[in-house]
Amino acid sequence: MTPSKLLLTAAAVLFTGTQTLADSFSIITPGRDRDYRDNARRPGNDYRPGPVRPGPVRPGPVRPGPVRPGPIRPGPVRPGPVRPGPIYPGPVRPVPGPHYIQKVIYINRYVMNEALYLQNLSDLFYSAQGYRLESVTVEATQIGYGAALQLLVNGYVESADYTVYGLSTLYPNYSRVFGYDLSTLAVQVHGSAFINRITVNLRLD
Repeated sequence: MTPSKLLLTAAAVLFTGTQTLADSFSIITPGRDRDYRDNARRPGNDYRPGPVRPGPVRPGPVRPGPVRPGPIRPGPVRPGPVRPGPIYPGPVRPVPGPHYIQKVIYINRYVMNEALYLQNLSDLFYSAQGYRLESVTVEATQIGYGAALQLLVNGYVESADYTVYGLSTLYPNYSRVFGYDLSTLAVQVHGSAFINRITVNLRLD
């Protein structure tokens, strides 16, 4: 082999080796660089990341998910201020008071100097039990001269009318109750008169 051929051969080998070595470095270098970065991120290495610059945030559509109710725990109740509302009047109920009734006893005849005992002429003493005697009204017509009426309570005269004409009302001196302190009740007629009816006025307290 001639010296020129040897020189060319050596140059070709040298060029080929240099190219191969450069290719190997281009392949190895990036791998080593990544290993260095990985090792730098491990704990204990002095690796400080650079500042992070936030980019623009674009809100996307919000999709509500399913709502799952959790347990309700009642808290302490604190009373607030009481505000009075409007007052509406209730129904008006009548106050119980005296109840008045009348018992009518029909006579329809002439009476002359006679005492008419009302307990014998009606069932007054049974139907008026618990009632208080208010008054006795006598309706008389065709009255004789000098006729008079007297109210007898328990046998005693408690009221009298000496000017009898039409209706005469006799009032007792004391308030008495049938079945309690009233045992007899009568109308005494002095003279002559036609007695139509006698009305006994009663009150229930």
